[in-house]
Amino acid sequence: MRREDEPTYQRWIADEEATCPDGESHADVRRRLVRAIRQINSERPVVVTHGTAIRIAATALLDVPTMTSRQFAQDNAALNVFVWRADRWVMKLWNDATHCLER
Repeated sequence: MRREDEPTYQRWIADEEATCPDGESHADVRRRLVRAIRQINSERPVVVTHGTAIRIAATALLDVPTMTSRQFAQDNAALNVFVWRADRWVMKLWNDATHCLER
């Protein structure tokens, strides 16, 4: 989309409600992820998804604007850890891929 439809791409990365053609907006993804996260019933859940969803989920957990997700790098197979501290989620580890290098 970046190469074939630059105006749509620019809207999609600037406006959380702008949808990707035949897809979701960043806000749609966040709403879907918040619903899913609320259904988790585990003390130590493991959640696996793709990079954009991970970055958007982080914004929901940290209660920051959705488009802040564009400021987070997310490599394939990297580990992110969030912990619940009193009344909020805290990012303890982000984008750690060192475990993938060990053989």
